[in-house]
Amino acid sequence: MPLAQIGEPGVKPSETPLEQFEQVYNVNARGVFLSMREEIKAMLKNKPQVKGGHPTRGAILNMGSLASKRGLPNSISYTASKHVRRSPVDLSVQIVTLV
Repeated sequence: MPLAQIGEPGVKPSETPLEQFEQVYNVNARGVFLSMREEIKAMLKNKPQVKGGHPTRGAILNMGSLASKRGLPNSISYTASKHVRRSPVDLSVQIVTLV
């Protein structure tokens, strides 16, 4: 379950340095990708089991903050990095279920 994250000091979006955005995004978004990639590899070794009428090899739980649903003021890097956490969940479900 990927939980690693870093925040950012409150900076106006128009004044957010690229280096700050990249650091926050790399930890919060790239970290989810790297963790899920390894989790999916492990899950693909599992024998599929039928649950809820669908074959599955396991589950991945990604947790996000309120910023994964709506923007937070003066936190463009953090909000963008948290919002991206919502998409990989659907992708991982498809990969692990169908492969």
